[in-house]
Amino acid sequence: MNQIKHIPVLLSEFINILKPFDGGTYLDATFGQGGYTKKILENYKCKVIGIDRDKDSLPFAKIVKEKYKDNFFFFNKRFSQIQDISHNIKSKFDGIFFDLGLSNTQINKSERGFSFNLDGPLDMRMGCQKNNSITAEKIINEFSQEKLNEIFFKLGEEKKARIISKEIVKVRQKLFINSTRQLSHIVKKVKKK
Repeated sequence: MNQIKHIPVLLSEFINILKPFDGGTYLDATFGQGGYTKKILENYKCKVIGIDRDKDSLPFAKIVKEKYKDNFFFFNKRFSQIQDISHNIKSKFDGIFFDLGLSNTQINKSERGFSFNLDGPLDMRMGCQKNNSITAEKIINEFSQEKLNEIFFKLGEEKKARIISKEIVKVRQKLFINSTRQLSHIVKKVKKK
């Protein structure tokens, strides 16, 4: 667990909006390193259920569980499985929160393929599942230019999505794109124009 410490963004604003209270039950739908969960449990006598699909969250969940045995519960699940988890809890949630996006746990491990600075494989799978899930490498090398454009424009809100997609298709005709450095180089080249 040799990681850079994650500092949750807008922590005080988050607490002001959530308004946790003693006796409440809360769902941290993207636990990560547990920054929001820890803040709640440090200040309120309540329960927090944490879920995260990323197995890299397990060591952090274990630390929180050791400190808050009766008040913290963790499930290595997707937030799309909230309904299944809530049936196990047999309690309504007084608040549910999500911190969507990448964490430094993912970015600082080059083998995860999310890093902007470290070279690694084009993986980018959130849950570390090595079976039955598609990698960024497959998408970059096999999806059509139109589909890549749609992904970059709609999901990435990238203004130069069409040009980036075109350049990726051009490059992959000569060379298989399999690393974050290669993809980053293509995108930087387009962005400089």
